[in-house]
Amino acid sequence: MIKQIENMGLSNTVYYIFQALGILSAVLFGIWYRKKYGLSVKKALAILTGIFAMVYLWTFAHFWIESGFTGLGTKSILRALPYLPLMARLPAKYTKQSRQEICDFMAPLVTLSTGISLFGCVFAGCCSGYPCSWGIYDVDHRGLAFPVQILEAVTLLGIFAFLLWWNRSHHYDGQGTTYPMMLILFGSTRFLWEFARDNEKIWIGCSGLSFHALFMVVVGCDMLLSIAEKRKKKENTFAKNKKNARRKK
Repeated sequence: MIKQIENMGLSNTVYYIFQALGILSAVLFGIWYRKKYGLSVKKALAILTGIFAMVYLWTFAHFWIESGFTGLGTKSILRALPYLPLMARLPAKYTKQSRQEICDFMAPLVTLSTGISLFGCVFAGCCSGYPCSWGIYDVDHRGLAFPVQILEAVTLLGIFAFLLWWNRSHHYDGQGTTYPMMLILFGSTRFLWEFARDNEKIWIGCSGLSFHALFMVVVGCDMLLSIAEKRKKKENTFAKNKKNARRKK
């Protein structure tokens, strides 16, 4: 089927269809999911359209600069995800929601969007795996290649399901743990999958996106540690105040 679509000259068309399906699926799911956070449809749409628009603009601009202003290149949103709290400032101001809550709300949705979009890469021949004697037909290699796009897509959909469970288990409290958890899981799995991709390597088998993925993991770990420290400090302050109150009695 992949080869037939290529012969028909529809490879890029199918790729963009999956890109659109990824965003549309995330937006539609987000409109339903908003109820968990007590958001109105208007607020949810403002957050979803605002964040996705900024994510893709950031991605295009980042690669444009990274490529020496020579082209837009890959549309991987990996480059934009560590800056989601910054992008949430305007939607937070408009909707009167906290940035932490917006980031936790968006964390599963960006993995859903990317997971679906990756299936389009199979038809366009981008993000290709190494040629091998088994696998799927690859447009770039004109032969069989390791199906890394499909495997990463399934991985991201699994992360999407995990983050939904994580939000539910934390009662949708918006305290900011879901977003850094997404960064860690998305970043670490993408780092590993990059070794299976037949792309330009910069250092010790790592590509440019490998380092972006590691940056995601570092940012996610730092955020989780910071949240844990703040909670511990708050608990200690509460315990201290409670102890002082007993003494006064």
